Amino acid sequence: MLVAGNHLTSLNALDTHLCSLATQLFEAIKFMHDHNIAHMDLKPSNLLIPSEYSRLTVFNFGLSFQLRNEAQLLEGHAGTKGYIAPEVGHTTFRPTCGW
Repeated sequence: MLVAGNHLTSLNALDTHLCSLATQLFEAIKFMHDHNIAHMDLKPSNLLIPSEYSRLTVFNFGLSFQLRNEAQLLEGHAGTKGYIAPEVGHTTFRPTCGW
């Protein structure tokens, strides 16, 4: 995971900041979902954590899209192998996260 040009493991006192970083990631995902945005490629290399432990940034929205409504169906899959949710696979599915 990138940290202002370095990797997450290069930070000092990482254990004391993991809860905050996880919370920020969940807040970012909730924000996207509240605005009907499906990122479709969340993975460590699409997250940036400044070395000062300020705000986590989600980027690379190249595969993302905005759902028109809750009933919209998605077909196929998008994302990076190894990071795609197993329930998605190659099927049509309806998002169930309250979008």
